[in-house]
Formats: sequence, structure tokens, C-alpha cells
Amino acid sequence: RIDDEEEDKLFLLAATGTDLGINLLSQARTIAVALGDGSGGVAKTTIVDLTAESDRVKDLILRSINAFSQAIDHSPNDAGAWCGLGSALIFVDPLLSQHAFCRALQIDKSIAEPLSSIALLYADYDKTEKSAEILDALTQLEDTPLMWIGRGLLLEKTSRAWHDSPASREGCLTRASDAYRASLQIMQHPAALLGLSLTCRRADADVQTSNDQLYSSLADHSSKIESRVSMTLHQSSTGGGNIGASLIDGLFRIEEGLDAPDSSEVSRMMKEGVERIERARSRSSSKISNDISSSVTNCEIDLPLAASLQKQDNGEFPNDGIEKSLNEAARDFAHDTSAALHEHSLGQARNAVVLNPDSGESWLLLAKELAQAASSLNDDAATSETLSSAKAAADKALDLLQDQLLNASLIAPRRKAVHHENLIEYSEKSVVSAIPPSALVSDAMSLVSWLGSMAEENQSRGDCATLQESLLLDPLNEVAATALGL
Repeated sequence: RIDDEEEDKLFLLAATGTDLGINLLSQARTIAVALGDGSGGVAKTTIVDLTAESDRVKDLILRSINAFSQAIDHSPNDAGAWCGLGSALIFVDPLLSQHAFCRALQIDKSIAEPLSSIALLYADYDKTEKSAEILDALTQLEDTPLMWIGRGLLLEKTSRAWHDSPASREGCLTRASDAYRASLQIMQHPAALLGLSLTCRRADADVQTSNDQLYSSLADHSSKIESRVSMTLHQSSTGGGNIGASLIDGLFRIEEGLDAPDSSEVSRMMKEGVERIERARSRSSSKISNDISSSVTNCEIDLPLAASLQKQDNGEFPNDGIEKSLNEAARDFAHDTSAALHEHSLGQARNAVVLNPDSGESWLLLAKELAQAASSLNDDAATSETLSSAKAAADKALDLLQDQLLNASLIAPRRKAVHHENLIEYSEKSVVSAIPPSALVSDAMSLVSWLGSMAEENQSRGDCATLQESLLLDPLNEVAATALGL
């Protein structure tokens, strides 16, 4: 019979082995990310492939398997050690990995990690029905981020089958994005951030045309913002290790530049996007692999890589599309001038107001053009009249933007639901009416205050307070900063 002191010793040895196994497996994952694990688009982009490519990754995985095995030798009923062993064996023998997870569940049915790992393992090998069953069982046990991530992955896989039904495909992607949002309510898991970024966008033009133009435009705009923010958070949390995500992040930055209301920011954003894409494309897995594999220690055990794990070629990145985006961006910001890309004449600004009389942005543009035109006039009377017109346009712009900001409302879609053989039900959600960016409101406030002070030839306390408020809304507002002497 083992006495208490010997039992404590075995427990400590098992805990040490488990901690060592987790550390080694974490190192292998970190190096695999540096080599492009999870980037997609090329043949060698999973940790399984990288185990065959990089001796260092294989060495760390085998040593972690050995550490977990030693922990189990000291404490056969340690569920954590069995779960860790299953996590390491996924990259060597998935069937043996499944047995390790099942053994962990036999020991302790209250832990969620083995179930979620088995569900993701089944999903990775296209066993979607089995994976869904396990996720359903996991729902009764614990609300974990991996459970929702698994559901999102399954819905993404399901969406591929609806290639003839854009509405049904978009329905799957919408439900997948909801699953990733549910995961993010528990914790900011990088996989959930990446999944949300790629699935929350509007899917097909055919689906959008079934709604009114205003709703589709607003829904598309809000989904783009959510997609970009999620990608930014993913890149920040992972350090940009995912090459595919880094390429998409660069394209998002170029897109953000093209959509930017402030023309002075367009060239900078597009240049940043091109730089991010070039950095991602310049990363060479083989070069990094040679650097990392320079020092390899001998393993205590040597397990062969299962032949069934060899990855099939998934195809290359859409290099043609990326190259086209880079060329267009390079052509655009090559002509970077102080007027930036969106140069508007006074006549164009007046036409914009005629075509969009309820647009605060159009009135603000007209006010800026009038103020600029006034600065080039030599006649005092003409200058005063033009400044007065600019002040009236700025007042109108501010009134419209504030009204748009204060009276935001929900806009419902015209298309309520789509049914396809009773398998997929998809209902679009209402979206909030367009809210003007803070930079536009700040520009209008500062312009109204500045033009008012010019007409009165002195600055009142009210004008000073308005300038300070506009600077709080947009710290980069040059008009407000200059007027306040900052």
C-alpha cells in the first residue's frame, strides 16, 4: 500500500510532467505559427505538415507526448494528463488521440476540454454529424468558447454545400458569425475573432438586391466595420503570425482607405495596407524553418508520422487578386498631393448638394470649398459674401449631421426570411440608420465656429467651447487645433 508521502510524491511528479508537456506543446504551436500554421492557401500550412517539414516542431511534439506519458505513469487517473496527451497526439495519430480524450472523460466527466477537442477533431476530418452530436452534448456541460467556435466551423462547412442558393449560403454564414460572437462573449479567442471577421460580411450581391438600397448599404457598411475591427483584434492578439490573415488585413486596410471620409487619410491607409501585404508575402516558411531547425535535441521517444495525416494541396492564395489590389493602390497613392485623392471643385460640391440636399456631408463639403474659394478672392465684398455663404452651408451641415446623430432609428429588411427545403431558415436583422463619423461632426463644428469668429472679428466663449468640443470628437482636427493655438 502506498503511504501518503509516496502518494504526494507521485502526484507532484505527475503535475510536473503535465506542466512540462504543456510547455513543450505550447513551444511547438508557437513555432508552427511562425512557420505559417493555419494560414491556408498552400500545401504546407498545418502543424501536421510542419511536423514533417521542421525537425524542431516534431522534436517538441514528441517530447511533449513523452512528458504526458510519464505523468500518466505516475498518476494513471489524472484526467488533465490524458487530455494533454490527446492534444499532442492529434498531430501524430488522431485515432490514438481520440482514445486519450475518451479516457480523460471516463476519469472526469465534468471537464469540457476533451469533448470540445473531439468535436474539433471530427470537424477537421469532415465528420460533421458526429461533431454536431458532441457539441450538443457539450452544451449541457459547460458554455465554452471552443464549443461555439466548433459550431461556427460546422456552419461554414455547411455553407459550401449551398453553392446554388446564395440566400441559404448567406444564412449559414450569418449563423456562423453569431456563433463566433457567442464565443467572444466568453473570451476573446483568436480563432473566434478570425472566424467573425471572415463570416460577418454581406455575402452575395444577389441577396442584397432583394432588399431596398438603403438597408443593404447600411448593413454592408456595419458588417465591414465589424469585420475590420475583428481582424485588427486578431492580429493584435496573435502578433500577425497567420500569413493568410495578414494578407486579408492588408486588403482591409486598403479598403478602409478607399472608404475613408477624410481624403487626407486615404493615401496613408492605402500605403499601410500595401506594406502589410508585402510583409506577409515576403515571409518564407523555408527560410524560417532553416533558422528554427538549426539546433535540435534528441527525443526520448520517436513516433512515426501517420501516413493518413498527409495534407492534400488546398490551392494557392488568390495572388492575381492580391496583385491587382496592390497595383491599383500603388497607382492611387503614387499621385499623393496635398489635395489627396478625392479632390472636389466648387462646382462638384454644389452639384452634390443639389443631388443630396439632406446629406450633411455634402453641405460640409460645399462649406469647405466656399471657404477655400474666399481665401483666393481679392475683393473684400466678394470675400465677405462668399464667407457668409460658407457659414450658412456649414450651419446647414451641422444641423443635418446632429439630426442624423440624435434621431438614429432601426431600419428593417424588406426580405424577412428564406426557406430552402425546410433545412435552412435565414432572417436578416434590422440595422441602425447611418450614424455620421465623429470626424465629420467635428469638422462641421470647428468650421462653424471658425467662420463665425471671422465674421465677428473676435472669438467668443461659445466659439471657444465649440472648438474644444470638436477637438474632443476628433483630436486630429487641424482647424480646431489651429484656432485654439495648439
